[in-house]
Amino acid sequence: MASLNQTSSDPLPPFTQYVKALSSSYPELKHLSRLLTGQYPPSTTCLTWTTSSNVDVFVLDITSSQEKPYIEHIRNIEGLKRAVDREIPTDVSLRLFLVEDMSASVVEVLGAAFGCYPHLFENHMRTIGGHP
Repeated sequence: MASLNQTSSDPLPPFTQYVKALSSSYPELKHLSRLLTGQYPPSTTCLTWTTSSNVDVFVLDITSSQEKPYIEHIRNIEGLKRAVDREIPTDVSLRLFLVEDMSASVVEVLGAAFGCYPHLFENHMRTIGGHP
């Protein structure tokens, strides 16, 4: 089974390596693998799957003591990396990531940080009709 540990012989990020390795056994992951490895030009991917390093993500921290959640608007991939690494305060019962305009870099960060099942992203692509 593929590992999320990056090897020095493969310059691809860990989640991308994982998806690429799985796609040989799970052909339904081939579109996600191609997206993550840059094999699709931006004009052939579905409209909301951008290749930009800019992101549009909202992080909501929900507590039982607040009427409104704490909301952070993240606009770049480095901010998203910091957000997934940030410790969740003890009074937060739920941290929710809302993603607008999914990109390969967002898939990489979220997939690696949370150990997401690659089919989650592949199914999202299929649902919004994004297979070239």
